[in-house]
Amino acid sequence: ARTLSLLFPGLGQLYNGDAGKAALSFTFVSLSGLYIAYNIINTTYLTAATSGAYLFMYFYFGGANQTNVLVPQKNYQKKTVYNNYLRSSLVMLNNDLYKQ
Repeated sequence: ARTLSLLFPGLGQLYNGDAGKAALSFTFVSLSGLYIAYNIINTTYLTAATSGAYLFMYFYFGGANQTNVLVPQKNYQKKTVYNNYLRSSLVMLNNDLYKQ
């Protein structure tokens, strides 16, 4: 998921099943890129180079680093759901075997 987020902002979050966070990540990276373009068009190169580049890097790598937190949480939820299903199936099987 982190690699996907590095290739395209928001794709890692989308892969993880968080469409809202994916949209936010893509939006913030796009807006920071537009901020850089706006400052270059208005010939405020120093602003574009400093604050624009900082914002872009912050949101770009922030989204990728966020997947390091989101993926373990999502995996934990999936494992919990599967383990509960497996536990209930085994209890039912045990009850069926010892009923007879």
